[in-house]
Amino acid sequence: MHDLIARHYPPGGTILRSMAAKLKAGGRISTHRDTLPSLVAVHRIHVPVTTNDKVRFMIDGQPHRLQVGQAYEVNNQKLHSVINRGDTDRITLIFDYLPPEYEKVAMS
Repeated sequence: MHDLIARHYPPGGTILRSMAAKLKAGGRISTHRDTLPSLVAVHRIHVPVTTNDKVRFMIDGQPHRLQVGQAYEVNNQKLHSVINRGDTDRITLIFDYLPPEYEKVAMS
């Protein structure tokens, strides 16, 4: 995560959270926006660990195929959803990077 941040964002900042998210075969995450106040200022990064050709990630009405090992910044303030019509689970590493200009606000 730190290497990825160092290559694409200004120095400083904080990783607020990270998680491994599993979407089982046949699973669905309904259309939503992330509403936690801390998620408005972060860069939400998705790195697929496993996926299949039948996973569809919709962002703002547009389908996206996220490839294993690639990092994607997802604007979590736009409507998004995921459906896994495949026979295998999808596992994605998700982490939230808070840029340095927001650190003092978020930490107070």
